[in-house]
Amino acid sequence: MLSTRSLSRLSSRLPPRPSPLLSFSSSSPPSSRVGTEIPISYMHGEPSPTVQPRSEYPSWLWNITSSKTLSQLDKFKDDKGFDGMELEEQKRYVKLEGRRAIKESNEDSTT
Repeated sequence: MLSTRSLSRLSSRLPPRPSPLLSFSSSSPPSSRVGTEIPISYMHGEPSPTVQPRSEYPSWLWNITSSKTLSQLDKFKDDKGFDGMELEEQKRYVKLEGRRAIKESNEDSTT
């Protein structure tokens, strides 16, 4: 039986395995990949889905991961006030503002 140390040494020598979905992680499917099978097989006995042209996907899909930056939220807050922001924007603003305060505190303590 191999020890943990042996396994870690062996795995460090192996080349990294590419994820089968990495090639599909771009914001829009390239036209050269249209029709390519996506290897996820989530239903037994059914074929895997294929990449479709961008026009086949709903428009909201392309903005699903776009979050506003702290500077964008700052500007929005200055224009409309904190109460003018949606609840999710308020939560994100408070979270990012806390991170900024921590970073400033850490910078002050190192100088």
